[in-house]
Amino acid sequence: MTFIFLTSVSILGINVTLIMGWLTFAIGYAMQEILGNMFGSVMLVTNPRFAIGDIVEVLGDVKVFGTIEAINVRNSIIKWFDSRTTIIPNMKMMKTPFKTFKREEIVRYTLNINISREADIEKVKKIIIQAVNKHEYAIQKDYTDVIVSKF
Repeated sequence: MTFIFLTSVSILGINVTLIMGWLTFAIGYAMQEILGNMFGSVMLVTNPRFAIGDIVEVLGDVKVFGTIEAINVRNSIIKWFDSRTTIIPNMKMMKTPFKTFKREEIVRYTLNINISREADIEKVKKIIIQAVNKHEYAIQKDYTDVIVSKF
């Protein structure tokens, strides 16, 4: 159909090269994000620093801390430790800095929690430690600790 259209336009005396140039530009512009995500997925899958199942912390404007659940052609799926799921386009994932905890013996994570002044701090610490130790990634449960840095 395209060949017939271009031949007809050429017979009418219209410059086909100009139409082809604009058509190529429009298709390239429209496919920019799709191709970027596809190449991003190839880069993510072939990167030896992380793989599906690794714990990562994505920094930048998208703050995510969880496990890489899947890397698709268009996006990466990261599951938080509280079972929420975040889908990040691969192009954005490639541009955003992130930390991997694949080779770390100890994973430290800073979490800001607001509690009332009347709360029992030791009880709150105990509840947080129990919640962390319920997770499958807490291997050495005896070493789980909570540090209170400020009130």
